[in-house]
Amino acid sequence: AVKQLNRLWLDLAHCKSVGDESATALASGVADLQHLVKVDFIFRECPVGDAGAIALVASLSGLTSLRFATLQMNGTTLSDAGKKKLFIGPPNLMRPGAVFGGLCDEPSDEALKTQWAAEKKALANHTEEQPS
Repeated sequence: AVKQLNRLWLDLAHCKSVGDESATALASGVADLQHLVKVDFIFRECPVGDAGAIALVASLSGLTSLRFATLQMNGTTLSDAGKKKLFIGPPNLMRPGAVFGGLCDEPSDEALKTQWAAEKKALANHTEEQPS
């Protein structure tokens, strides 16, 4: 029955024991949920770094039914390189009608700041349009 899930919302904000290992384990399970249409993962203030974020984005890449996904990673240990991967998102959500929001703290790299601001604005514009 779990493999039939079409929506998944997981709020792990402020869980200090949730790091890259936990995020990577979650990612391996999510990859099997082929019916997911909407995913919201909240990792605010968790010690998740680049490895966990990259694993999560990669796990979403194989979900062909997915139309809306957010990864909230504010207050995590992402480097600017990890933030850039988060901004790019999974390729399957680059199609018309699909929305991906990768939220994190403002990057220190000046070139990424514009992309970071655009990501926040795009996600805010789609909030009312997301599938329920």
